[in-house]
Amino acid sequence: MIPVDSPYPPGVVCVSTGELTRYAMFNQDLAMLRVPVGTCLSWTSGPLIAMNLNKNFSRVFADERGEPTPH
Repeated sequence: MIPVDSPYPPGVVCVSTGELTRYAMFNQDLAMLRVPVGTCLSWTSGPLIAMNLNKNFSRVFADERGEPTPH
């Protein structure tokens, strides 16, 4: 991820995958993703996708960057 100055607040990019990340293009695109400075990545991997999603959501909501901002 490439941190850039942005009018938007930092956030959390959440990725949940199975055991295999099959497509190299996904990793290349993620590496080139432009995000506001301070944004973090939460990535879980394992055979149980629902459990991976729950872990990621728990991490995201525990991090202040994962909180919605008022418009």
